[in-house]
Amino acid sequence: MTLSTFWPVLAPLLIKADTLPPAYVFVERLGKYRNTTTGQFVSLAELFHLRDTNETATADTLARLSLALADGELPQGAWFLAMQQQLRRLTVQQGALGAGGFAALTKRDLKRMDGALREDWPRLQAFGDAIAKGQLSDAQIRARVKMYAGHARTQF
Repeated sequence: MTLSTFWPVLAPLLIKADTLPPAYVFVERLGKYRNTTTGQFVSLAELFHLRDTNETATADTLARLSLALADGELPQGAWFLAMQQQLRRLTVQQGALGAGGFAALTKRDLKRMDGALREDWPRLQAFGDAIAKGQLSDAQIRARVKMYAGHARTQF
């Protein structure tokens, strides 16, 4: 099973490109980001806002996917693949934001992130089982997806 099989159902549920971070460059010698559009340095408050915005957008996407699973609109296998994709994207994005950009990520960073994600996959699968069996309310589903999205913050 691939995501493309379920693309007509998945496409409106996935995170949109405009929620991705703007193009910042990291000035290594200063340890700061510069906004390439304005030329200004990016404040820590703005970085934290970006981190939080990405986390919220991903939690919203995870909730849409999970509620679609609960409503029978999405098969569990497609749900699991889409959830993995979204969580991996957010985790690497948060790690890159904290490290000074994607280019600053080392093999060790990527292995650490991959390991953290792989530890979550069995719990994510159990979460999907509970959703598919109708064992969780919408509120419980939303709370759980916020925890999954929030876990990516540890990579920041």
